[in-house]
Amino acid sequence: MFLIFKNKKLVLLGITFVFFLFLIGSSIVVNAQSTSVCVNQVTGLNRFEKCRVNSNDVLVIYAEGCEYDSYKVVNETGKDLFIPTRTCAEWNSFLLYHPLGVSLEPAGPNIVFNAINKNSLSSTYETPFIDKLEEWGCSVTVISDGEVAGYNYSDIDFLIIRPPGDTYTAHPTAGLNNLPVNIISHSRHTSRIDLGMASNSGSASFSSWYIADGSHPLSANYNTGDTLSVYTSSAAQQALYSTLTSGTSTVAWRNGGSYYKALAERTSGGYRRIHWAAHRGNILTADGWDLYRNMVGGGS
Repeated sequence: MFLIFKNKKLVLLGITFVFFLFLIGSSIVVNAQSTSVCVNQVTGLNRFEKCRVNSNDVLVIYAEGCEYDSYKVVNETGKDLFIPTRTCAEWNSFLLYHPLGVSLEPAGPNIVFNAINKNSLSSTYETPFIDKLEEWGCSVTVISDGEVAGYNYSDIDFLIIRPPGDTYTAHPTAGLNNLPVNIISHSRHTSRIDLGMASNSGSASFSSWYIADGSHPLSANYNTGDTLSVYTSSAAQQALYSTLTSGTSTVAWRNGGSYYKALAERTSGGYRRIHWAAHRGNILTADGWDLYRNMVGGGS
């Protein structure tokens, strides 16, 4: 069963009809209260046991640890609404079966995803990332190469630049590194060095990464020395190598040797520049997606 709103897809996975019945009994009218609020925080998480959204009010509800988190709930039912959020099953049930008069909008980062051609997306390099970002509650706008230079990035958290494939191809936008927005690059688009981050780069086939800096925010939930598979099988990744430029931090490199840098970050003109080597979204593992989520979770 699917619910689609604003091009965002929620997929019912293993939620049985009992949760539907539970929700009907749980999303109830409550006594008038001046402030919409969530109460009783779940230990160690940005998630609460229950949330209350008053009539004609808006509340952003965070459900850290659940597949679908960070949604803005707009209550136009004419009644105050009680929402159980202690477990992910309760939260997922609300997302799937919310009452008429309630609208949901992703409250995650605003993302612009640069596809080669937004009208003909790649099932290997583009749609897996777009779908996953939307699943996480990000607001995603897809643009083609020709729109990159003139786009208004004033309220955008990240521009994500698509790969041209497994081998190097320069991005057609001149001055890419000067754009006033945080950039996540899935390739090495600028003179083979990707946004001024290294002296050279290359494509190499591998499947696992070594976490070089477990203290970096991009490696959250992992430790220095951890090795993890980011691909389900060995395949091309566009990695930085040779000498990294001053100010560039290496977060992960190819497991088995530090020559190929797989995940790195630097700052340029006050904006973040992140290199992501695992550009084949169709074969990313759960660990690969976890690391990818660390990037977009950084926002602006």
